[in-house]
Amino acid sequence: MAKTGTNFSCVECGQIYAKWEGRCSQCGNWNSIKQEPELVHERSVRANVAVQSELVSNWDSDAEIRYKSGISEFDRVFGGGIVKGSTVLVAGEPGVGKSTLATQIASHLASTGVKILYASGEETPAQIAGRVRRLTPRSDFAVLSTQDFARLLSELSKDDEGYEFAVVDSLQTFVDSESSLSAYGANQTRVNAQVLSALCKTKGITLMVLGQITKDGSVLGPKAVEHLVDVVAYFERPREGSLRSLEVHKNRFGSTPEFAEFTLSSSGLELPSEELVGANRTGDKTVPGRSYVPISYGSRYRMTEIQALVSPSYDGLAKVYTEGFDLKRLQMLVAILDKEVSLALQSKVVLLQVVGGRTIKDHAGDLAIAAAIVSAATKTPIDVDVCSFGEISLLGEVRPIGDAQARASFAKSRGFKTAVFNALDSSGKDGRCTSVVQALSELGLHRSGLRAIG
Repeated sequence: MAKTGTNFSCVECGQIYAKWEGRCSQCGNWNSIKQEPELVHERSVRANVAVQSELVSNWDSDAEIRYKSGISEFDRVFGGGIVKGSTVLVAGEPGVGKSTLATQIASHLASTGVKILYASGEETPAQIAGRVRRLTPRSDFAVLSTQDFARLLSELSKDDEGYEFAVVDSLQTFVDSESSLSAYGANQTRVNAQVLSALCKTKGITLMVLGQITKDGSVLGPKAVEHLVDVVAYFERPREGSLRSLEVHKNRFGSTPEFAEFTLSSSGLELPSEELVGANRTGDKTVPGRSYVPISYGSRYRMTEIQALVSPSYDGLAKVYTEGFDLKRLQMLVAILDKEVSLALQSKVVLLQVVGGRTIKDHAGDLAIAAAIVSAATKTPIDVDVCSFGEISLLGEVRPIGDAQARASFAKSRGFKTAVFNALDSSGKDGRCTSVVQALSELGLHRSGLRAIG
């Protein structure tokens, strides 16, 4: 790398600035903007092989090759598998199971005859071999244990090895001795990703890169390299235990967002049982403050349980707390309920929780959240065989949902007898509940003289 001047960049997210600032506008961190040398990517130029322009007609658009991972849900969220020659980023916090996932995929591909290189800057070959034997004892592939970025590039450049698929675990651990950037920083990580991706694309190698998210929630490297890769997937632990979720946020070869869940065991990642991830309806059926909603996660639906608690505020000031739902949107729903149902929530404490550690971003969850709050405020339970969904407007309307019938059918397949919602029928007219008041009435919550208790 050669210096051509200096610039200022955030060491956390990699955002570049013309001058020093106290706070990064991209990630919000204070005192994270440092002066770095501006670099010409000499290594990336040297890594490239000679290429020529070609006509689009020379390429068969139907000849897209995808590697099957051996995990059906993983292949589904990736659009049918990992596209040959693509660069995939799998990010997550330490210990979530990224290395287990990558090893399981590499082992399966190796068993089908794909030439694999597993490069690790964190583990020894013995540690990787031990994990391979535990997951898939009969698999075998090449392992490289180093933090030297030049050594990694040299190994991938060997024509006699003929690598077809490479795993880099993890991106932040590799250091380029020729670079003047701070080792292990976001800028070094971004340059590493750019050089690796360019090399692998010219060599026809499919690249899977693992990226670390720190325990305090900040994203050191993955956010800085998302624009450089073809697929971005986040591997997360929704709650304590063995459940893991994989969410694809970017995919040049498939739809987004897509979502899948797994359980992590000593034998690797497995598909979870419906009882583990589904809504729990085995408890007390007469408890107020509980509702159910079919939430859309990509091309799949998941029954989700909502719990709410409403209690008096001892200082007379309204307080709203939430776990798994946007706070500002919850405050908006509380204000709408105050207007439409007169619950006097301005002097209450409202607490809302999405059970299971998930986060609801689907606005179709508005109606179920409103129902749970009204149920808790009035001490009136909702029938556990009834679910609800729909987006609520500021005017108290329940907006129609385009996939309402699909959600209702899914809820029926999960044992729910009734679904309260608004939809568009085949003639284009609104159907079912068109207002919050009407929907709450069908849920058995809004009656004449109904008021909050306490």
